[in-house]
Amino acid sequence: MKLGFISDIHEDIKRLEQALKILKSHKCDKIICLGDIVGYSVPYYGFLWSRNAPEVIKLVKKNCDLVVVGNHDLFAIKKLPKNKAGFKYPKDWYALDYWKRKTLSKDKVWLYEYNELPSLLTKADEKFIDRLPEYIVGNFDGVKILLSHY
Repeated sequence: MKLGFISDIHEDIKRLEQALKILKSHKCDKIICLGDIVGYSVPYYGFLWSRNAPEVIKLVKKNCDLVVVGNHDLFAIKKLPKNKAGFKYPKDWYALDYWKRKTLSKDKVWLYEYNELPSLLTKADEKFIDRLPEYIVGNFDGVKILLSHY
């Protein structure tokens, strides 16, 4: 079985289209998305002109057999991760202001507001992201693979 992986799309519709074209040319049996479908961090990405979260989500839904959520996806819908990597988030984490969260996290949690543009998501897009698992244990021709963004 031939698996194709995509990850860290960050709303870039043009490069996603290119990646899917390449994966299809390789005749992958399954295409797997490892998260960060959305989220655009200004200093790190130079493709503002091709940023389109709703179209990216539409292509991921159409082309990917398995999808897990990424950290930027969770931030876009203000959802706390289930697997917290040792940090105890207060229940009101997203209600707290930036500086309070910075103090509480002691720089152990990436705070996105400093340089991330809001994802322009529809309610349906938010629902789709909210339903994505943080990980999947896939079984491919008898081989188990842990699929996760982290």
